Amino acid sequence: GQPVSSTSSASASASNDQQKQKKGRFDYLRINCFQGLSWFFNDEFEKAKNLSSTNEFDDYDLMILGNAAWELDDACPSSTDNYTMWEKLDQAFETVRNVTSPKLQIAYRTSGFVQFTPSQGGENRTNIDNQKIYEINRRIREFVKEAKADGANMTLVDFGKIVESRSFGEQRIPGDTPQHYGLEPRLALIHHLMHVLTME
Repeated sequence: GQPVSSTSSASASASNDQQKQKKGRFDYLRINCFQGLSWFFNDEFEKAKNLSSTNEFDDYDLMILGNAAWELDDACPSSTDNYTMWEKLDQAFETVRNVTSPKLQIAYRTSGFVQFTPSQGGENRTNIDNQKIYEINRRIREFVKEAKADGANMTLVDFGKIVESRSFGEQRIPGDTPQHYGLEPRLALIHHLMHVLTME
């Protein structure tokens, strides 16, 4: 699904050295389809408008959106509406672009890849799913690049790129499912995320 991780922070001054310390919270939300991002953000804005209050995200300074390798046709069935998976992705992009502000940074993470065993569909299923993941990642990169050029407060966390060389065949670092990786890529993601956020 679409994990949405958010951090909320407030500053407090230490009395002895006047240094500021940050305190806050970390929230996690799982959304199973690109379209769900649009629904979630639009619903929150509508609630805020009805309450004549500031929007729900004013307390947050960072959101991390992460595509999962599960985010394919089975997670976004086109039979339930008139939109294709790619149209739903474009809708999510536009919603995300509208959510960013100088006070709210959004980091968008690309996806890793899958590798199925012969009993799970083997090379054929692996290739079909990975072709979609390559295309989703390409669109995410282009979206973030264009959004940043337009002034949006966005950051790309390109996990798909850094993990690609350890994703296939004997080079893969496997996890507990065909979509998951082992410990090393997960640690590499955290390191890369912190590096990107620190640099930007």
